Order: sequence, then structure tokens, then C-alpha cells
Amino acid sequence: MTLQPTAAVRLPLAPEQVRTPDDHHAGLLRLVIPGSGTYRFSSSTPLWVDIIRDGKAVPSIAHGAMAPCTTLRKVVEFPLAAGDHVVQLSGNPGPGVTVMVTAKP
Repeated sequence: MTLQPTAAVRLPLAPEQVRTPDDHHAGLLRLVIPGSGTYRFSSSTPLWVDIIRDGKAVPSIAHGAMAPCTTLRKVVEFPLAAGDHVVQLSGNPGPGVTVMVTAKP
């Protein structure tokens, strides 16, 4: 996906960390979860991921790095309920990022 310069994006929640430099990129996407469970959000860059439900951030329960031979670099796990969520991406070093969301088996 393509992100916008952070100054051009109205983020629903203030990011927990201050992201610098000012030329970082951000974006939002809608995520519909079919059933409650633990979901992994993976990205190709070291951006910050916040998942929002009912106006509040869902705390992550784990995070880590992917194998160096993959195109995905970072993975964050969240306990998500079925329904609509907003994914807030921030602190990306450029406009491009590849993302993947999977249910944890």
C-alpha cells in the first residue's frame, strides 16, 4: 500500500511513540475480523502499528521479526474481536509498505 506524509493524515489516536524525522509516512485502513482470536499484522518496514476498536487502541500481546529471507520484516500480534477495526500505520520511513494480516493458528 502507499502511505501519505504524516502531516497529511488525520490519525484517530495520537501514536504512543514520537516518530521522527518529520518526513515519515502514515496511513489508515479498515480491517474486518471474521471471528475472535489472535491475529498477526506483518509489514515489510519497521513502522508503528496501532489497531483501534471503538475509539480505543487494542494492546498488542507480542511482537518480533520475520526471517531475513522474507519480504516481511516485522510482526505484531493482537487479540481481536470479530467486527470492524481501524489499523493506524505511522512512522514509516517512506511511502511504500507491504502488509499482511493472518489469524494465528
